[in-house]
Amino acid sequence: MSIGRWLIGGIVGGAIGVAIWVAVGYFTGYEVGFIAWGVGFIVGLGVRAGAQQDEGIPPGVTAVALAVVAILLAKYAVIHLHVSDALADVPAVSLTDEDMIAAHAAAIVEKTKEAGNAVDWPTDNLPDNAPAEKYFPPEIWAKGKAEWESLSDEVKAAEKASQKERTEAIIGQVTTQLRANASMEGFKASFTPIDLLWFGLAALTAFKLGSGMAGSDE
Repeated sequence: MSIGRWLIGGIVGGAIGVAIWVAVGYFTGYEVGFIAWGVGFIVGLGVRAGAQQDEGIPPGVTAVALAVVAILLAKYAVIHLHVSDALADVPAVSLTDEDMIAAHAAAIVEKTKEAGNAVDWPTDNLPDNAPAEKYFPPEIWAKGKAEWESLSDEVKAAEKASQKERTEAIIGQVTTQLRANASMEGFKASFTPIDLLWFGLAALTAFKLGSGMAGSDE
């Protein structure tokens, strides 16, 4: 008995099945349920090829487990690829002088708080497209603007580059988390009652082939 050969055969079969499922699901935009049955078939064949003379329940159960894992991986991979495509067009970061003044103003706000002084924030309900200046107390914005304008062109360029790098890192982290969350939610929502049929057929086929019992009903 060599479980290693069962696993290798089943994993190879599962990889083939996953590749087929992902290719069909990604390029057509549809999840074809009967491919799950095919995954069970291919995994069962893979385990049987690796098991050789080993027959019975152990290789059959191995084939079922690998088939289920392969199907779940394939379903998730398709959704993840579509989500990644949807989040791929992230605008390039381009910082203006107003953005940099806002960064200086934000730093002044933090220093003001650390000194134990209150910050008199604007109370108006501002629209989303309001200038950054409107979100800060006038005196703090004026200080931030004065700081920024006092810098040389070389220092301004260096600050912009540094701020751009930090902003891109934050966007990358948010996008990665959003991609993971959206993929998982889409994965959960992708299951329907008909999946029970395809999972059942895949598991049964994988078991019968993997166990060597495919022809035992005769």
